Order: sequence, then structure tokens, then C-alpha cells
Amino acid sequence: MNSAIVVVGAMVIAPFAGSSLSASVGAVIDDRGMLVRSVVSQGLGLVAAYLSAVVVTYAVRESLFVPATLAVARVQQVGFFVTPSLLALAVAVAAGAAGALALATDLPVSIAGVAVAAAIVPSVAAAAIGTVWFQPVLVLGAVVLLLMNIVFINIAAYVALVALGYRSSVVADTWRDLGPSLRTGAYALVVAAFVAVAAATAAATYAHVTFEQEVNAGVQTTLSEEEYRSLELVGVATQYDDPGLFRSPESVTVTVASDADAVHPDLAADVRERLRQRTGQAVTVEVHTLDYQRAVAEPGGTESPPPRPLALGAVRPRDRTRPR
Repeated sequence: MNSAIVVVGAMVIAPFAGSSLSASVGAVIDDRGMLVRSVVSQGLGLVAAYLSAVVVTYAVRESLFVPATLAVARVQQVGFFVTPSLLALAVAVAAGAAGALALATDLPVSIAGVAVAAAIVPSVAAAAIGTVWFQPVLVLGAVVLLLMNIVFINIAAYVALVALGYRSSVVADTWRDLGPSLRTGAYALVVAAFVAVAAATAAATYAHVTFEQEVNAGVQTTLSEEEYRSLELVGVATQYDDPGLFRSPESVTVTVASDADAVHPDLAADVRERLRQRTGQAVTVEVHTLDYQRAVAEPGGTESPPPRPLALGAVRPRDRTRPR
């Protein structure tokens, strides 16, 4: 459907706020049982959401409500949630902090819950769509974005609760917890898994954000050349920079607005060469051009426009300046 309204509706009803925020609360108050239950709840919820999304997507695809040959990566609402970015990271951090503030101040958690779901639900759906359409790069990008959001929601909520005074000394408590409390197998496993996921997610996010910045800089440099200064940059979309797992070249889509009479046949090749020099990678560049025509107003022109032709059977109105 490519509908933002449906996506927002799914965020509103998604029950992820409680399980996401209780992990931070359990870590702050040193309740290992709450922490383990929260992690298990988040995992089960994500698995249930993913499997249900796969079933629905497969049913829609096979029932021909959506063509099987649809290029799902080009669907706008799917493309928004398959690439980690600084803006997505900001949403996750804001969601975690808002949820912690709502819990600490007895404000409605439902509002923060929408923000938490906004960072989780669309990525799960995008991963399911990529699975049904057999697009591993799309799935990988959505999963990395999902893990990034979950990790930073929990970290932001924990830091916010500590900042609000719910733990006297982070350093002292951390050193104390490294003692007997970590001897509990489940608690140690949860901590190790979280640290591993956080490290892998941070590394993948940093790699893609760096690649995206180089792409934006390369496109801007190319369009600043004399040959392309008449073009107006509309947008740059970068496919997730998988770390060589699928041996496929990275894909960059550049959208520009151009006069309908102007032709730039070498733009894609020039951008590709510029990006290869900046990133050191083989990049596939696709350029979309939005053509327009412009009629510039002539200064001092007072001529009235020519009369519009009458439709068949129409009667010309009487000219009141003529004598009867």
C-alpha cells in the first residue's frame, strides 16, 4: 500500500514499550529477574512480529494483491527502514529517554510507547518483506537498523534513569556487580549477549554512516562542477553497505531536477567514478531525473494574453465597449 498512515497505526498498537523499558529499570534497580524477563520478552515479541509479518507478506504476495515482480526495495515506505542513519539513531535515543522520563515522572507511557514502536515495528516488517522477496541485502539492512534501535533504546533509557538519580554511583555499582552477581549464569549470558550485539551493531552502524557521508560528499562535489551546476539535487538514497557478505556492489540512487531541454548522459558515470575514488568500493549509480519547463516572466511586459478558443457550441460574450 505504501501508506504512512498504516505504518503509524501499526506503531500505535505495538506492545513493545513495556518490555523495552523494563530491561533498563531492572538494570538500574539491580533486579536480575526483571532484566532477564525483559530480554526474553523482547526476543519473543520480535520473533512473533517477524513471523506474523512473513506470513502476511507471503499471503499478500501469493494472492496477487501485490505483484510478485514488484521491486520492493523501491517502495518508499520500505526503503525508509532498511538503512541505519544518524536520524534513525536519534529517534531511538529520544524514544528511550522519553520512555524513562515517563516512567520516572508518572507521565503516560503510551506516548513514549509510540516512539519506541516507531523505532522497532517498521524494521521488523521490512525484514519480513525482504525475506519473502528473497532480497538478503534488504533483510540485512533492516536487521541492523532494528538491532541498532533496540540497543540504543535500552542504553538511552538506562542513562536517563541514572541521570534522574535512580542509582547513586554507576562506577561503584558496576564494579560490585562484576563480583558474585555475575556468577548467575542467566544474568552473565544476558550481559554478554547484550554487549556483543551492541558492539556489532555499533560497528555496522558506524561503517554505513561513514559510507553514506562519503556518498553525499561525492555527489555534492560532482554536482558542483560547471557542467552540472544547472541541476538541482532532490535526494540521495544509499543501499545498506553490507560488509562484503553477499559480494554485491553497493547501490546509490541520485535524484535531480533538470530542465527538460538539458541532457547529461555522463552524470551517472561521473558520480560513480567520484564515489569510487572517495570510498574505494565498486558502486552502482542510478540517476533519476525530474524534468521541468520554466517560462521566465519578461520585465515590463503589458500585453494581454491571447483569447482562449471557444468550445464547440459556446456563445461568445457580448463586448460591452461597443455601441448597441
